[in-house]
Amino acid sequence: MEDVNRHCAVSRIDQNSHPRASRAVRTRAIAALERARAIHVGVPCPLFALSALALSFALGWLASCAARRRRASRDAVDAGMKSGIYNGDSLGGRGTVDGAHVTAWTRVSGDASHSNGRTRAHARESAPARLMIVDLARGVETYANRACPTPPPPSPPSPVSTWSQRPIHMTTPSYARCEITKGEMTYNDDVPFQFETPVFKGKCLCRFRDCDPPPSATGRTMRWLDAYFRGKKRTFQYVVQGRFKQSVRVDRVFTGHEFRKPLVGIPGKFLIKAMLRVVRVMNPSLTANIFANHPQLWSSLAGSAQTISVDDPGGEPDIASADFVENTHRFGGAFARRRHVSCKKRRRLLSNPKHASRHEFRPEHVYTFDFYQHFFKPDRYVVDVPGILGRSRVIDVAEHTDGEPAQIMARDRSTGHYLFCFALWHERLFSRPRPR
Repeated sequence: MEDVNRHCAVSRIDQNSHPRASRAVRTRAIAALERARAIHVGVPCPLFALSALALSFALGWLASCAARRRRASRDAVDAGMKSGIYNGDSLGGRGTVDGAHVTAWTRVSGDASHSNGRTRAHARESAPARLMIVDLARGVETYANRACPTPPPPSPPSPVSTWSQRPIHMTTPSYARCEITKGEMTYNDDVPFQFETPVFKGKCLCRFRDCDPPPSATGRTMRWLDAYFRGKKRTFQYVVQGRFKQSVRVDRVFTGHEFRKPLVGIPGKFLIKAMLRVVRVMNPSLTANIFANHPQLWSSLAGSAQTISVDDPGGEPDIASADFVENTHRFGGAFARRRHVSCKKRRRLLSNPKHASRHEFRPEHVYTFDFYQHFFKPDRYVVDVPGILGRSRVIDVAEHTDGEPAQIMARDRSTGHYLFCFALWHERLFSRPRPR
């Protein structure tokens, strides 16, 4: 037993001899040696001491690498914030930040690297990173976790008194390059409007409960609208149908909301993060950066739609239909092997980025995306969040977005191009006092 004590005492880790090991790692290693000295382990002591020493070196090296990565990320974010550059991935480029040379590479595929002249951070494609934009001269900006430029603030619409429909007014932001090619951009109309962007061409139809129909609405339109909402809890629906202009991987197309200015008056981080953890269980593709200077809330387009129908041209369903039938066997893979994959299973599969990356949106097919929900109340511009014991919490969108509108949008995160983007302005955005 004296030999065990002697050899274990020799193998203790001196804090000065291993500056790369963290204090916690050293404490755990020393505690393990103390426990080994107190009992007879049945292993030759020199071998045990060498094994414990090798383990402590490995743990120290891993802790040191993790600390360096965290420090590099913090340095990059701090430099970006001081220069008006915000944390997130970049579209790539070269520039200077506070006099330090900065280089970044786009995360379209493979791994990504980032350097701020003093430290360097690496990120895997599958894991969100905290990188930053690099070229202020060209106006390239970044979002957190995805390679997309930050859009400029949307232009305010015409005065409320001139709106043809109230309380909601729809516009197309200029930065989205979304052009209305036929019809008027209205809601609660049984005739969809047509649009086109650099990557998608299609049409859209929107239904908002308790909101006015367009001035051209007929009695048939009113009956059609009333029949859709009758007996349903739904308060909001939009359907987009069209064709992609080029093949795009399913995991690279997301939908959600993005804002130019920070949100104001939102609940504490603990509550928001707890809610997001629950949502991510159902939708792993959710990416949220609520407390950033440019807040975003994104999720997979294919993993979020209530119904998707993939058809050959000419065989697509009527966009004005009340309900759609799930039809996804043309995605191939698991969807082709089982021709009748349910909506629930499709959302689960395509919300997983690893599985979604195996499928593509192809230009030879017509895609119909049906979205609806009962949480967002467009007439009051609030979100009714379910709570505990049946109690719900009403979140006033106009109060927290600082005058910015919510959106109906979808975007290709690898290029930053929009499939479609429609801003939903509410008259309360202009009647409420602005925060100081």
